[in-house]
Amino acid sequence: QNSEDKKVKFGSGENDVKPFDYGINALLGYKLPNGLLFSLNYNLGLSNIQNGNSDETGTVKHRYFSIKIGYLFGSKK
Repeated sequence: QNSEDKKVKFGSGENDVKPFDYGINALLGYKLPNGLLFSLNYNLGLSNIQNGNSDETGTVKHRYFSIKIGYLFGSKK
């Protein structure tokens, strides 16, 4: 698989990325009695953030998945 590094430029030009995006986010979390936190997060972009004709260039949408672990201070009673 090939990879290529490019600087991202926001704007309305054909090679620019649209500055606005929208999507759907799902979050699931759990807090243990000792204050330890766990969460899973998934985000799916719904809009095409690439300018130009999508029939010729395809679409570009964002998506990500994250796992979070944390601690809530002062949660014990």
